[in-house]
Amino acid sequence: MNTQTNYFKGLLRCGLAMTISVSMLLTSCTKEEVETSFTENSVTAEKAVTPNLLTSRSAGIGSGVNLQPSYYNSGDVSIGWNLMKQYPDIETLRIEIEPDRVSQGARWISEAHENGYSVVATYHESDQLGEDNASYLDAAANWWVQNYSTLSASGPITVNLMNEWGSHDLSVSAFASAYNSAISKVRQVYNGIIIIDIPGYGQETHTAADAVSSINDSNIAFSAHIYPSAYNVAAGHWLNNSDLDYLATSGVPCIIGEFGSGNEGDADWSGLVDHAKSKGWSILGWAWNGDGGEMNMASPRWVDNPSATSFSAGSYMSTIINKLSGTGGGNTGGNTGGNTGGNTGGDTGSGNITVRAKGVVGDEQMEIRVNGNVVATHTVSSSYQNYSVSGSGTVQVALTNDQGDRDLQVDYVIIDGTTLQAEDQATNTGVWQDGDCGGSYSEWLHCGGYIEFSNGSTGGNTGGDTGGSTGGDTTGNGCGTADNGYSYCCDASSDPDGDGWGWENGESCVVNTSGNSGGSTGGDTGGSTGGDTGGSTGGDTSGSSSDCSGIQTWSASTVYSVEGTQVSYNGNIYENKWYTSNQNPESNSGQWQVWALIGSCN
Repeated sequence: MNTQTNYFKGLLRCGLAMTISVSMLLTSCTKEEVETSFTENSVTAEKAVTPNLLTSRSAGIGSGVNLQPSYYNSGDVSIGWNLMKQYPDIETLRIEIEPDRVSQGARWISEAHENGYSVVATYHESDQLGEDNASYLDAAANWWVQNYSTLSASGPITVNLMNEWGSHDLSVSAFASAYNSAISKVRQVYNGIIIIDIPGYGQETHTAADAVSSINDSNIAFSAHIYPSAYNVAAGHWLNNSDLDYLATSGVPCIIGEFGSGNEGDADWSGLVDHAKSKGWSILGWAWNGDGGEMNMASPRWVDNPSATSFSAGSYMSTIINKLSGTGGGNTGGNTGGNTGGNTGGDTGSGNITVRAKGVVGDEQMEIRVNGNVVATHTVSSSYQNYSVSGSGTVQVALTNDQGDRDLQVDYVIIDGTTLQAEDQATNTGVWQDGDCGGSYSEWLHCGGYIEFSNGSTGGNTGGDTGGSTGGDTTGNGCGTADNGYSYCCDASSDPDGDGWGWENGESCVVNTSGNSGGSTGGDTGGSTGGDTGGSTGGDTSGSSSDCSGIQTWSASTVYSVEGTQVSYNGNIYENKWYTSNQNPESNSGQWQVWALIGSCN
């Protein structure tokens, strides 16, 4: 059936109220006005929705909010981090980046990570939203190929390939074909999950679900956008819960990439968001700031004052926060018992032992063992959550399904009220250190292995990390803990770029300008009066050294796709933290950069 109907997109960015006298109002979630016509999409026969498909897998990200800083003051805006931190259910930021805002985007991403948020980065071309031209999507893919390394150098990002490409009447085959071409290009530089906005401004759930069998890449997630104006043309009705159920039959992870109360229409946006939450989907509210209309959580709006030095909660804040409530730290996967802790991150189970942990991919398998016995097994999401059990004795937290990009990050374990930081523990059989699995003093499990905790063991508190009688530090990794909670670097050479941050034992560290890498009375691992390796009067500040004969020399033409690959360059050894190509290790090592300095060659 072909039906011609005119529709308008609400002009949110200019804050216009429009009276529409047409048979259907198909206002999208975007911020530009568009008037056009469409032909109702032909879709396959309604597929049976079976109960076991109604909950889609998590996309591996936490819930949070959207930002659109590109339009204001050339992207030089104040985010309002202090205000944002007052709302702990915000875990993830979806940042829309216009093509000419790469350097600004890198700064936004860096600031987000510095303030503890994960990032979904979205290519956003304001005059191409809702268009079916495949060349627009190809241009987005080419932009990612050119700029991914710059953006990811500021911190890890999840790629949302393009904001709202594809109209309401885009065919299933055209949708799949265009994304097959675009995804293959992005895979040249990025191997993580790719988020795809479903067509029709994020509302054509049937088109996306029917296309998934024709999309060649399985490491994708679908993103729907929900507003009162959301209309599903393929199904012929205002978006409803059955449409989200249908999208879940795709079998790929699903999220609500945008939601808000603005625009006119009859879709029950609030009920739809609640339904998505019940399915374990991450939800991202529109918008923290950057909407040209009234859907701004923070005040002042950037359209009014992009350089404000302080922000307060606007009247719209509670609209989004009330929906995010209960998602922080546990609800993104729907597979760990849900979130019952609200703003504190959620708890699973009860008992005198609590483990706080998160994964990288979002499907890591974690075992909690007490005195060598497995007492609980959990599938861990990519947001921190608390897992509680009962028992007495030595606790081991283990990663049991290491493969691909799976890693487990353990924040701490509480045993009978005593908090033991993971980075203070001497036994870690799963951290990647010195070119192999196994080491100590890290909260990361990169390999199949465990971190061991026992009440009262905090990492060497009686003189030397490994046995010196009067020396050594008593906190952190053996070199002290800074006021911000990070360990001090044991080796000053861990900060080659001089930014005050280093990388040791698989994690960031702070350079201590007062010097704690080998004082006069003790070392990190040494004897009673020695330095790092037992010297008589001081510590070794020259860094670790290794024979580089078996380590490949870095090459600008080589793609280093496997995390933990070691290379030598200008007499030093570096290790990559994620996918990289043509990024010089010497100038691209640091806290949020792709290479970590491991040590020097003999």
